Amino acid sequence: MTCADTVAVARGLVTVNGSYLQQRAGTLAVTIAGRAAGSGFGQLAVAGGATLAGTLQIAVSRGFVPRRGEAFIFLRYASRAGRFTILAGLPRYSVSYGRSGASAVYH
Repeated sequence: MTCADTVAVARGLVTVNGSYLQQRAGTLAVTIAGRAAGSGFGQLAVAGGATLAGTLQIAVSRGFVPRRGEAFIFLRYASRAGRFTILAGLPRYSVSYGRSGASAVYH
């Protein structure tokens, strides 16, 4: 799957059977409304490799307040190349890239 536009993952699990390529013009938009993957926030699960660039947009639903240091695994992958070049959204967060997934960590 190639993303040159916006892929929005609000709630639930979006599965990519193969690889995921996010181009510089692409945006992965994730909404966080709770602490459980799938029901509280969306997760993109890539069966193959994820090549990342472009924007990661994080939105928090009204009424949900993430705790300082809390991490949300919004992306799972078998392997990864690159990283998001623009982080957008509030409250402030960083992205932690692991061997099998990426998390938004709130500050």
